[in-house]
Amino acid sequence: MRSFRKGTPPAEVLKEARNWRQEHEQSPALLDDARHVRSRFNQLDKRSSQEALCSEQVSLCAFCLGRIRPKSPVLDPSGTRLAHVVPLESDRRAIFDWKNLVGACDGGSGTARHCDALQGSRILYINPALIQSLDQHIYYSPRGQLIYDGPPLHSISPSPACSGVYRSREEIQGEFDDILGLNIERLKKNRAAIIDVARDRMLRIGWSRANVQREIQHWLAVEGEGHKPYFCVAVSYLERKLSAQP
Repeated sequence: MRSFRKGTPPAEVLKEARNWRQEHEQSPALLDDARHVRSRFNQLDKRSSQEALCSEQVSLCAFCLGRIRPKSPVLDPSGTRLAHVVPLESDRRAIFDWKNLVGACDGGSGTARHCDALQGSRILYINPALIQSLDQHIYYSPRGQLIYDGPPLHSISPSPACSGVYRSREEIQGEFDDILGLNIERLKKNRAAIIDVARDRMLRIGWSRANVQREIQHWLAVEGEGHKPYFCVAVSYLERKLSAQP
C-alpha cells in the first residue's frame, strides 16, 4: 500500500453526486433502501472514473499495488474496480464522493480473495488517498510479508462517522491482514520475488551508496503503463539497505 493524492473528479461523478444529493434530500427514505443505493451507484458510467483512478494511482491497485487498467475488451474485460474505502452500507449519502473512491484490482477469488473483493461491507479507516506518507511506515520482510511499523493514526475520511477514529498499530495491521488480505500467500510470494529481483540487480552492479541510490530511482521511474507493480517493495528494501550503510 502507498499514499497518493486525489485529483479532480470526472464530470460524470460530479454530476451524479449533485443529482444524488438532491434525490435523497427530497426523499430521505431512499437512504434506507440498500438495494436502491447500490443500484443508483451502478448507474454511473464507470469508464471515465476508471481512467481517472488509473491516472491518479499510476496504474496500481490502491491496496496491493498490483496492475490495474481501465476497462478494455482486449486487455481487461472487467476493468478497474471502483472501491469505496468507507462502504456504501456505512455512508449512503456519499456514494459518489471522489475522496472515498479508489481503484482496485479484481481481488482474486475463493479463499484467496484480497483488496476490495475481500473487504465487502467492512470499513477501512486507513485511506491511502488521504493519509500521506503511509508507505514510509510499511516494511516488507524478506518473505514478502507486509508489516506496518509506524505510529498510531487518526483516520481521515469524507465520512464524518469514520473521520478522526484512533487506530493503534495493531488495528492498522489488522485492516491490512483481515480486511484487505494483503498477506495472503500469493501476494507475499509476489513481493518476495520483487525483493529477489532488486537484490540480484544489486549483486551484479555492487552495493555502493551511489549504486543503491540509482537503483532506487530505477524502481521509482514511471514507464509505459505506469509504475512497476509492487515497486514500493523494492524501494523499501533498498532504502533500508541504504540507511544501514555508514
